[in-house]
Amino acid sequence: MQYPLFLILFNFFLDIDEIFMRIFCNYKGYFIICFLIFLSQFFSGLIPLLIFKYNNRNKTTKKNINGFQLIQGNNTIKQADSLFKILLLLAFASYFNLIGTIVRRKYFSQINEELPKRGHFIEHRFKNIQIEVSALLSYFTLKIKIYKHQSFSLITILIFLILIMIIDIIDNHLDLPKYFKYLLLSAFSSVARSFLDTIEKYLFDFNFIRPCSILLYEGLIGSLLFPMLLFIDNGSNEDLSQIKNNTNFILLIFLFICFLIINGFKNLYRVLTIQYYSSMTRALAESILDPFIILYYLILFIIDNTQPEKEKQKEKEQKKFIYAYYILIIFCLIIIAFCSLVYNDFIVLYCWGMEENTYIEIKKRSYSNLNNAILDENDSDSDEDDNDNDNAINNTPLIKELKLKN
Repeated sequence: MQYPLFLILFNFFLDIDEIFMRIFCNYKGYFIICFLIFLSQFFSGLIPLLIFKYNNRNKTTKKNINGFQLIQGNNTIKQADSLFKILLLLAFASYFNLIGTIVRRKYFSQINEELPKRGHFIEHRFKNIQIEVSALLSYFTLKIKIYKHQSFSLITILIFLILIMIIDIIDNHLDLPKYFKYLLLSAFSSVARSFLDTIEKYLFDFNFIRPCSILLYEGLIGSLLFPMLLFIDNGSNEDLSQIKNNTNFILLIFLFICFLIINGFKNLYRVLTIQYYSSMTRALAESILDPFIILYYLILFIIDNTQPEKEKQKEKEQKKFIYAYYILIIFCLIIIAFCSLVYNDFIVLYCWGMEENTYIEIKKRSYSNLNNAILDENDSDSDEDDNDNDNAINNTPLIKELKLKN
């Protein structure tokens, strides 16, 4: 459990760090954050690889122990694919990583200006699309089966995602084109992340690529390609000037350094979660905090509207509707988080046979079968011992002599 739990923890720290940037430094840019994401990804792959190489530089292979010669095997594991296909998959993974990061950081940072009521959390409402897409991709490409409790979870998540969409349409019916624009961007970002996770899972399971090697490759490509936006996107220059003219420049730099370090650890636990669990577990770890993020924005809205000068500008009926909107969104996200836990076997539902193929029940059955096998073996051993005792008694000289006399 340590990998997904640490992933949740570092995601929480990242959210806190970005909130501090917005509150104390009034920083709403995207260029530096994106560059720090790729740079931290590069270092989170490079540093562990250097440590591994350093620890193994003087390691020698023993050829015999206590006079017994050891059989030397091949140190390399045969990979399922050719080098060209592996490099092609790494290139696709880097592309999905790059494009998904740009969409999330650049376009979602503009939502606060165009959709002020919802602020920055449109992505947090629809991030659970990832578990739907990842499950389908894993089913068709990695041949990972979908059992009854997982089908139930996916259908329920889809229903509540549609319900959130309906609530948003009712709330924003006067500006539907703009809403659907950001909805499609959110869906595109989630699909790109799902493709990235599925490719990484395939490379782990079939080609035995080290997680650090994947991070190194993806971070290197992103770090080299992303600065090209300086010559293409005018918003990047505005971002740099916003940092240069910031009144809390030192605090902002400190928060950037914290972001770099925290995101590096987050990347490590992200790929380890995908390797040892699945891309669906990674999606759960990164979306389980979404209800609390929406709750944070609700608290901000309540604080903002308790000020007397702003109370006159808003009608009470409109405030009641907005409160109901936030509460419904939080309720839907809690149900989705619960279903995500069910899908990943962290919660088991003992109804309608949904517990049959969960990890806990499979483990119980394996132990039960093992105990039954041991008992059967003991019974057979006792029967053999009885037969051996009978044969030993019958073969004694006295019994043989009596049989001959008779």
